[in-house]
Formats: sequence, structure tokens, C-alpha cells
Amino acid sequence: MEHLLFLSCPYSDPSEAVRRARYDEAVKAAADLMRRGHFVLCPVIMNHPVEAELLAQELSCPSGYWKLLEALLANVSSELVLLQLPGWQESRGVAREIALFSSLYKPISLYSPDAELTVVDLDSLS
Repeated sequence: MEHLLFLSCPYSDPSEAVRRARYDEAVKAAADLMRRGHFVLCPVIMNHPVEAELLAQELSCPSGYWKLLEALLANVSSELVLLQLPGWQESRGVAREIALFSSLYKPISLYSPDAELTVVDLDSLS
């Protein structure tokens, strides 16, 4: 079975420019990981254009959408990879994904464009 990485990063912010910057950084990280031979999925990359369209129409995803999507994707993923953008430690979404992968006993790694993935001890994330 192939190893599938779930790339996590903060996204939500009142500023569209911040959301766009986070999306752009996630795309760069995913491209780098793919170049290294990893299979990558990232909810931020998958959903940024959709979220922008919903906001333009003054709509939003149904309640619980993100939690359910994260759970479905976590079940098929091998590992959580944290993209440490500013705000990642305060992000409720990132915290939820860390808790989810921890409950599934799946490894959690930190991403750095200059190094191999580093599996982390959860206590060090606090």
C-alpha cells in the first residue's frame, strides 16, 4: 500500500490575503513533497477555490463539513504533515487534525522544505 500524506496548515482568517497566502504556501509544500515522491492530499488546496466561491456568494459549507471531511481523509491517510505557517499553533483546524491523527495512532511530522520529514512527539507541539 502506498504512503499517503495529509498536509495540514492554518487557513481560516478574516483576511482574504492571509487565506490566499496560506493556500499558496500549501501548494508549494505539496509540490515539494510530490517532487520527493510522496502522495499528498491537502484540504486547504482542495477547497480554497470552492471556499472563495462560496464567500463570493455569501454562502458557507454546511455545519460540520470540515470535521467530517478531515475524518474521512484521515482514515485513508498514512501520516499527518504539519506545515508550520505563522498561526499554526493557534489554529483550531490544525489542533483538530493533530487530535484526530493522534486518536488514530498515526504519525505526525513537521514539514521543512530544506529537510526530510521529521516525526514529532506530540508533547513537543504544546
